[in-house]
Amino acid sequence: MSDPKPHEHRRIRGELSRWGEAEAKRYEAAKHGPDGRRFLDNNLYEVLDEAAIKDKVVADIGAGAGPWSEYAIKLGASHVTCLDLNPAMIARAREKWGEAGPPTNIDFVVANVANLPLDNDSQDVVMSINVGCNLPEVGDVFNKHFNEAYRVAKPGAMLVVTAPDSLNTVFTDGNEPNGESVQSEIDQLWERETDHTVGGAKKILSTLVHILRATFILDKTGKPIVITDKNSQLVKSGDPILRKIPGLVVDNNYHTAAEYRQAAQAAGWEIVSESNESFADETERTTHNEAGSTNKLGKEYIEHPPFIMLKLTKQQ
Repeated sequence: MSDPKPHEHRRIRGELSRWGEAEAKRYEAAKHGPDGRRFLDNNLYEVLDEAAIKDKVVADIGAGAGPWSEYAIKLGASHVTCLDLNPAMIARAREKWGEAGPPTNIDFVVANVANLPLDNDSQDVVMSINVGCNLPEVGDVFNKHFNEAYRVAKPGAMLVVTAPDSLNTVFTDGNEPNGESVQSEIDQLWERETDHTVGGAKKILSTLVHILRATFILDKTGKPIVITDKNSQLVKSGDPILRKIPGLVVDNNYHTAAEYRQAAQAAGWEIVSESNESFADETERTTHNEAGSTNKLGKEYIEHPPFIMLKLTKQQ
């Protein structure tokens, strides 16, 4: 079957199931994956260090299971608000503190990032860790996310935003061929698959264990189509997509790194710094892979950054 025409593929929106407790736990266990440990987490720890967090009021918007809320508490934040739209995620964020329960200086709130239940000019630090990829263009939610973060931030406050980058790249652990070969494998699996719902598509994608990150849409039959530079015209800003990430397949929306920059600046944020790391060459990749068997990364990570991180400030 040939690729669908632009924007004529099956709409994923409306067929998505809400994440439950099991999905929340799988997402928490996956964390940022082996590529996140190499190209994202170290940068986050550097920006969100004790000097930036201690004695500060922090909002973790779209917090998921709350790992960065917990991190902020441990660094000495005076107060943390852990917010997510999904009740299962908020429940997991609270439960992880065990029988003793969370400390009194952290609140757990079910809330939409486009309508934050926080006062104007009330937060010293706002964190948006891999949140925008979950936000649709419909209703301008993606842009409102930056506007709301700006509204609740104090003058001089910091916003840290991270997001997937290089969305048209199939990232692997080095044991998987290129995107075209991946599509051939999907085609074969689809012929044998009887469940042609989004659930069936996710089941197929979850078997592609060597793919760490990749973007997919669905054709009119519901079959996953891998997005690469060759067929990137099939998807536009805000479109619902499926993303294969380490450990699971998630419902996302298509937003490029340029969109994050533009939306942040339009909301009034000033970009202080930007990080989008990748391997510079094969020698650097080989050195990384030889250091640990469980963290091997494919050649796609050479000059293709899997993440972007923006450090922004609200002017005084």
